[in-house]
Amino acid sequence: MGLTVELQLAGHDAVYAREIFDGRRTDGTHLLTATHDRRILIAYNRKHYILLNDAWKRWSDDWSTPQKHAGILCLSQGLPRDLYVAIDIFSRSDLPIINELYTYYLAKSWVLEPYAP
Repeated sequence: MGLTVELQLAGHDAVYAREIFDGRRTDGTHLLTATHDRRILIAYNRKHYILLNDAWKRWSDDWSTPQKHAGILCLSQGLPRDLYVAIDIFSRSDLPIINELYTYYLAKSWVLEPYAP
């Protein structure tokens, strides 16, 4: 069973990117679509999203735009059930998620990625 299915079975509103898009789309398109749909983006390609999150925040600050994304959770590879548990733990926490990016590390749990304006 995949991660999206695990999340759906637990009552979360989760979809695969391929269910939303026809063909291949960029990470930037995924972030914009998640933002418009008010969804937290869950991804595996941490390096790409760290760059996008940094650019998002820098441009928002520079252009004084109020647009914030719903948050980004980056996962390392793992069994879907283990990743579901990690996401479930995060969802029950009081960690701020709006306009933030967290990475899940098996040994450390959730780590907020730094942003230096």
